Amino acid sequence: MLDEIKETMQKLQEKIEKLEKENQELKSGEKEDKKPGLNNKHSVIFDKVGKYANEELDKIFDESNINATAMCISKSRMFGGSGTCLSSACIESFDDISEEGISAAAEVFTNPRRIAVIKVLIAAQQNLTATEITQKTGLVGGQLYHHLSNLENAGLIIKENEKYKVHGSAHGLLISLYAVLGGMKIARN
Repeated sequence: MLDEIKETMQKLQEKIEKLEKENQELKSGEKEDKKPGLNNKHSVIFDKVGKYANEELDKIFDESNINATAMCISKSRMFGGSGTCLSSACIESFDDISEEGISAAAEVFTNPRRIAVIKVLIAAQQNLTATEITQKTGLVGGQLYHHLSNLENAGLIIKENEKYKVHGSAHGLLISLYAVLGGMKIARN
């Protein structure tokens, strides 16, 4: 069952990557002063892929008697990257959801300074020293190291040779979080 889910998600991810590549090729002739995003044709196709993904996953979960599924396909474009995220979480029942675990994981994203650090590391596309992060965020000393420690403990950033880099999952998690919460009026402040 999980192999079927992985295979379906892999196929969907490949379709999404193909659409993004086509979109980049189409945009290569456009001026860069436009806001990045999928053109209308690709946005419609992307929506169809998302609908197809949900239908296929619903079939798999129905056939396997899985009671609950969380699925996110985000077409957000943030930080100059592709921003596409396909993720899911499978559970047998809502009893399997750890209140403490979800709360602890969400708490990492409750501080705007930690989100700023993640954004800086994603945008840099390279490992940064604490000094470089300070220059880009304005966080200094204990305040900076407190947030770096929280992010490192959560597994969202990695420290190697006195430099920090964002873990691959952080980009997708931030985009997924924005895809879920970004539509709320309070998230646009």
